[in-house]
Amino acid sequence: MLGCYSAARFKLRAGSPGARGTDVIAICENREAWDEAARRSFYPFVAYRYGWLEAWAAANRDLTPLFVASMGEGGRCDYVCPLYLDSKARVISGAVGVTPGFISADVPPEEVLSFLVGEARHQRLKKIVLQIPPGYSYCNNLMRGGFVLRRKVSFYVLHLEGIGSFSEYLDAVPNKGKRCDIKLALRSGLAAWRGGYAPDSFGRFAPFLVEMARRHGAELPEEDLYRTLADHYGRDLLIWIAACNGADVGSALTLASGDRLWIMWLQGGARHRHLKVDTFLYAEIIRYAIENGFRSVNFGTSPIDTPLGDFKRRLGAQPEFHEQYELDLALPGVVKQCGSRVKGYLRSRWGTL
Repeated sequence: MLGCYSAARFKLRAGSPGARGTDVIAICENREAWDEAARRSFYPFVAYRYGWLEAWAAANRDLTPLFVASMGEGGRCDYVCPLYLDSKARVISGAVGVTPGFISADVPPEEVLSFLVGEARHQRLKKIVLQIPPGYSYCNNLMRGGFVLRRKVSFYVLHLEGIGSFSEYLDAVPNKGKRCDIKLALRSGLAAWRGGYAPDSFGRFAPFLVEMARRHGAELPEEDLYRTLADHYGRDLLIWIAACNGADVGSALTLASGDRLWIMWLQGGARHRHLKVDTFLYAEIIRYAIENGFRSVNFGTSPIDTPLGDFKRRLGAQPEFHEQYELDLALPGVVKQCGSRVKGYLRSRWGTL
């Protein structure tokens, strides 16, 4: 599998115009170097981290994580492109487990595309799928290389700059009805508990995750995913439990990355909707984020103009759109077209190939 590759199949020649010395596009095996590059990335997504990619792949038997990076001297990573190889679908994808692809705004994609197309042809894969974060400035390069924009994925983000307290946040909530809902939820007798992963805390969290999965017809990852994430994230992973009169009525899981707090899962029990458990959990997580100096809270993905998307917007979150591009390698001439464009670009920068 590609995850076993440690040598680059494309190398920039030292001393050539525009080259980065001995930098190569390769599979990075240095966890610390990868995570440091991810922290410096244009859009520091929590799922860029080495531990997340390993854990998500371990929970999905058909996936192999691909730690594609620009590697410099001493194992340094200049930028990273987190991907997976899906051996069942025969696809290289950056749209698995909410993991986008290219994440450096100032790095043209042709270098990585050359590497990925070469590996995809070598492995006889069907597609390359890249999910691009907002503000990325090289999407036209992808389309000229044969990629097609398939869909946009909306992440709802609550920005906390200039908000110094939870009461200031409440005053800033744009929807008057939602402000009332938050206040009612906080006065409804609910109590919040939070802590790290442990078998007992996971046992309280899991029933509501199962309920959410059944509601949406989704498959649940094994508990090993959360155990592995806890090993990698440590205190950055928190399990949240909402309780009423000694009974658990909802749960959530958050991950911290830099100055962003990410709500990965959140679910109130269907039998306790009258308690506004979802609103209570969001409010307590927002309170925690403000008190601990986070600059934003990511509420996760929801389609535009859906009840859940509207719910998040009423809490003050705004959508940030990630674009999903796809290169279908089964289409006649696509690989040839993409390869010729990439080769022309490389020739213009580094001379005759």
